[in-house]
Amino acid sequence: MPNIQIWTAQGGRFGSGHYQRMQRLAGILQGRSWPVSLIDLSDSMQGLSTAMNAVQQGQGVLLETDSFLRVLLAGRPEQQDELLIIDLRDLAIPVLLKLIQVAGGREPAILSLDNQHPLRYSAKTDERVLYYDTLPHPDLKPDQWVSNLWVNEEALQARLTQKKTGNSDRLESGSKIFCYSGPFVVGAIAGIVSSLAKEIRSSRDADHNRLELVHCGREALQNHLTAAISYIHFDSMEQSEFYHHLFDCDLFLSYFGISMLEAWYVGQPCAFIPVPSPEHELLARYLSDYSGIPILDAQVLAADRNKTRPVGQPARSDISGGVFDRFQTVTKFPAYGAEKKLIQQIEDLADVFFH
Repeated sequence: MPNIQIWTAQGGRFGSGHYQRMQRLAGILQGRSWPVSLIDLSDSMQGLSTAMNAVQQGQGVLLETDSFLRVLLAGRPEQQDELLIIDLRDLAIPVLLKLIQVAGGREPAILSLDNQHPLRYSAKTDERVLYYDTLPHPDLKPDQWVSNLWVNEEALQARLTQKKTGNSDRLESGSKIFCYSGPFVVGAIAGIVSSLAKEIRSSRDADHNRLELVHCGREALQNHLTAAISYIHFDSMEQSEFYHHLFDCDLFLSYFGISMLEAWYVGQPCAFIPVPSPEHELLARYLSDYSGIPILDAQVLAADRNKTRPVGQPARSDISGGVFDRFQTVTKFPAYGAEKKLIQQIEDLADVFFH
């Protein structure tokens, strides 16, 4: 088995979902006694991009100023076979291979996950590179990613089982919204929640119209929403806490990302919120068209207040008089097995090039 390096990044425009997925993948491969290193490139992406641009323009590459990149690109023993698993959507893989060659490193085999750099489609395909898609993208047909959609199946299935047993630590009266805005400052959240709160108050008796909002994001909301608000900074929320709130809420609000895909995967009522990122907005529109997950803003909610689009059955028996019915969606992908397929791809790639 070759030495395996997993390259990814987190924070800022990368979010945390990709890094968490690669942490999980590293753990699975290490559990098989494979030699695996997880490389976080968050602090080196600018230097890597500069070096790749220089190579693409035929200029010399100076790596002496970045010891991390120098070791990463050229410091591998000549006799050591290597497989790179790269989860960086915008990385130009053909240019990276050329950079490794210029830097004096041994050419690795590469499994590039969810890569959408234009050179993927325009450059001549290198036989040592396999592109593999596990996430939705507008440039892909659904049959290119649906059966590969990779989420934390084990944890989600365990939580689904727990939910079916009725284990919950919140009051049965009232409603709960869980909003995950991550690193984005989303001013529209207040208006969205306020509009939903009005619907809840008008749809139930006074004793049963309490609204609880759990918000995980970059900054707290001003508490003028007539709702009980709990705030958690997005860097402080553990995965177990995230899953607790996801499965314990009546409605999950978020932007396009791993969190939303996990909510959709388990059939949780969910909706997109607008975020200041054209890329995330494009991805949200794409998945909304495919899945039926609505995209919200306060004006849409106000205009659509009396409409529902029931698809399937409400997730909770105490759902608020139809308020959340229109956020039900239907999953359109196999319920299990994407992780096994990904591991098989890694094994096949290793067998082809290193056996």
